[in-house]
Amino acid sequence: MKVRERISLTIKAIAQKDYAQVRQLVDSCPTEHVEVANLEFLNTTRMLCRVAQLFECEMRGLALNFASTAMGNDAGGITDCLDQVAAANQAFAEFCDDFNVCADDLLGTIGGHHPAVAYLTGMTPKPKGELVDYWRQAFAIAASGEVLGERRH
Repeated sequence: MKVRERISLTIKAIAQKDYAQVRQLVDSCPTEHVEVANLEFLNTTRMLCRVAQLFECEMRGLALNFASTAMGNDAGGITDCLDQVAAANQAFAEFCDDFNVCADDLLGTIGGHHPAVAYLTGMTPKPKGELVDYWRQAFAIAASGEVLGERRH
């Protein structure tokens, strides 16, 4: 099977949550032996930058939702949106602390927050625990995807 076909089938299996198929595609893939810099260093650095991109995309989505909700004069929706922003920020800060990385430095790798996101973060209330837990899980899932198909020897 060619690489592009394997990638296509793997993405389809992930989308369908067919993890047995994903595992089969990974396990049946030819392996390569290469010399690289420390894998923990490489994978963790790439993963952190990827999670920062995910975080910023989510925050921009919340900023768009906030703007849309504000135009509709939906006070409850505005509060819900600000609660999500506060929780996401808290979970991201904790995520960065777990890797001994400054959140602002990590955001700097992707150009920092969009001005609309920066504006929203200044308006947020105290984060709610259950929402922070949701965002912690989202970042943990994003971080764990970096090692798909890796076997340590």
